[in-house]
Amino acid sequence: EMTIEERVTTTINDTVDQETNNDMSRVESINISDDSDAEGMKVANIELNGDDNLTVNLTKVGMLSKSADLFEVLFSEYDSFNKIVLTWNLPLVDVKGNETNGMVLKIGLQRDHGINWEQSDYNNFEHVAVIYFLHNALKD
Repeated sequence: EMTIEERVTTTINDTVDQETNNDMSRVESINISDDSDAEGMKVANIELNGDDNLTVNLTKVGMLSKSADLFEVLFSEYDSFNKIVLTWNLPLVDVKGNETNGMVLKIGLQRDHGINWEQSDYNNFEHVAVIYFLHNALKD
């Protein structure tokens, strides 16, 4: 019998690949907790590693597109999730030239977001999300 975290990991791996194009594990961590705003419901905090791409814009678009796919699948397959927060990490270089994995995109949606997945545009996440952060490294 798999835990809910293991089931969610499998769902993510089936949806957006198990590894990044840097040979890193896609799923960094999953934390599922009770939603204090909705009795009996859960919040899924999912930390993921993103893929590098040729340009900053393609890297960002890739993560936004994968986020849309993940939100659609996770909300449809896990009825107990009231809120899902996806945090995407990429290697970042600091001012001293040291590379560490850091958060570059964070999107949180609630179940009642009202998104029509058939016609939605992932570029609108910043307008519909309850949490939205885009690191300067991904801004055009």
